[in-house]
Amino acid sequence: MLRFISFIAIILPLFLIGQDKFFTDIQKIESKYKSRILNQKSNVDNASYDVKFYRLNLHLDPRIKYIRGKVTTYFKTKTTLESVVFDLDRNLRVDSVYYHQQPLIYQHGKDNSLVIQLSDTIKSNQLDSLSIYYQGTPRTDGLGSFDHTTYGNDSVLWTLSQPYGAQNWWPCKNTLNDKADSVEIIVNCPEDYKVASNGLLKSIDTLNGELQFHWKSKYPIAAYLIAVSVGDYRIYENKLPINGDSIFYQHFLFEDDALSISQSENVTHAFMQFFDSLLGPYPFIQEKYGHASTVLAGGMEHQTMSLMGGFGGEIIAHELAHQWFGNKITCSSWTDIWLNEGFATYLTNLTYEFNILHDKRFYPFVLKSMHQVGKNNPHLSLFRRDTTNVKSIFHGVSYHKGASFLHMLRWKLGDDDFFQGIRNYIGDTSLAYGFVSTKQFQKHMEKASKTNLEEFFEDWYLGKGFPIYTTKWKQNNDKMEITITQSQSDPSVYFFDIPLPYQLHAGNWDSTIVIDPQFSGQKFTFSISRTIDSLVFDPDQWIMAEQDILTSTENFEDFSNYVNLAPNPANELVNLEISNGIIIHDIKVLDNNGRKVNLAINPLTPIDIGSLASGIYYFNLDTDHGMLIKKLIKH
Repeated sequence: MLRFISFIAIILPLFLIGQDKFFTDIQKIESKYKSRILNQKSNVDNASYDVKFYRLNLHLDPRIKYIRGKVTTYFKTKTTLESVVFDLDRNLRVDSVYYHQQPLIYQHGKDNSLVIQLSDTIKSNQLDSLSIYYQGTPRTDGLGSFDHTTYGNDSVLWTLSQPYGAQNWWPCKNTLNDKADSVEIIVNCPEDYKVASNGLLKSIDTLNGELQFHWKSKYPIAAYLIAVSVGDYRIYENKLPINGDSIFYQHFLFEDDALSISQSENVTHAFMQFFDSLLGPYPFIQEKYGHASTVLAGGMEHQTMSLMGGFGGEIIAHELAHQWFGNKITCSSWTDIWLNEGFATYLTNLTYEFNILHDKRFYPFVLKSMHQVGKNNPHLSLFRRDTTNVKSIFHGVSYHKGASFLHMLRWKLGDDDFFQGIRNYIGDTSLAYGFVSTKQFQKHMEKASKTNLEEFFEDWYLGKGFPIYTTKWKQNNDKMEITITQSQSDPSVYFFDIPLPYQLHAGNWDSTIVIDPQFSGQKFTFSISRTIDSLVFDPDQWIMAEQDILTSTENFEDFSNYVNLAPNPANELVNLEISNGIIIHDIKVLDNNGRKVNLAINPLTPIDIGSLASGIYYFNLDTDHGMLIKKLIKH
């Protein structure tokens, strides 16, 4: 919303800034996008049943790309059921389905739906279970789903189900709206291998010449976060104190990889302490945190056991941060993947800012790189509309523009309100271990800051691209005038809402001011006792924006008197009077609330304003001399 009250303030340390703001409830901004694609690649009727527990009994050999298993699902009915539907890829063959020790009839559709006909109708609100026996060669697609390769002379097998790959290797409810309350994962493998998975390792047994690894987690978990990794691992364990408690680390690592061993044992805990102090307790403190080595470009934040293709500090911090953002609370749609990836990226960046193992001197380069991804994609939105394309979901904007969005929100609100809002969001018991939307995050930030953030989220989250600023300034004695013009990389946003920092220089003296423009071409005048020789836009890189070179306009002619609206006030017709050769490139008319008004305008003929309601209107004129705003009163 366009407002015609602005402020200029000398910057104080962010922890000391206090602002009185007013909170206003807003309508769902997502409602504007009812036609968006929300393809979750699932055939399950989510209203029919709620998953309570999965037990996966699997036979895996990392030397062979094959799976044989039995999956038992306990579920609670939401309505009367005559059949139950699961998601399972057609590449896998169902051998049988058992319900109360009796075989059931099933149909495995071409759409990867497994429809199981029940022998008896199950009434609503009943807890029940069934078991599916299956086997086959899983497909590898998306980000991996089910894959195997070699490390040295040994084979490695792992799963990576994000976003839709879980159904490629086990029958499940492959959605983003139902977490199992708990999970049990039992894997048989050859004796010379070990199995890493979610939760706590309850036992390792020898059965029929194989090892059986029995894992169990009592925390709610999404289907795509359930994972196994089988390799020739050595297990590294330790328990370290944290915030009056302790945390158990259990890493499954390649024995000859010195970097993975050193980094896992010596680096992870420092990041854990930082995130714990910043966000609140590690979400799975009753179980563990660990790494599982594999041959993968990158990593994956499987709940309590991250899959690691490398062991640099950034990837360790990123996957660990996901345990809060992505695992404790999980995006409720892949359109909102930034709630997972943007947060993990920004928290990794903060390890530079707060000098947590990463050198603070590199922080300016981290910020520049973060903003640059958004600027390299001038027509993309943080809201990922196409969820049918894995590359679209996991585009760089989800990570780095998501981090930029958080950085700018922090700038707008100040550190106190921003971090308090984040802690309230991640600590909300109604959201914990469930699914979240951008709307819910927005509400928490509004409540913590007592600020209406509707426009900010519409511009920077739903809107595409970024702003481009041109700043012109002049100084006469103790008066300084700054004119700020904003254009946009994409027409989806009319005007980006963000306060702008400027650093003023006078010899060896400098000071930073904050200007909050509400429309393009707005002028700001203030008193200053020093003679300014230069301005620097956004010296600390808070804003994802491009800017023209700041130009001193000490001799810049004031041309506002060469363009007038007459008569003013007016009722039916108004003339745009132009003199001294001023050329008008474009005209936009806004009402007093900042909404664009559609008028047929020809600068050479009278403008008919008879259809407008009485009130104040602003003519934004783009001229060859710069931007100019003219106010008109309509009777």
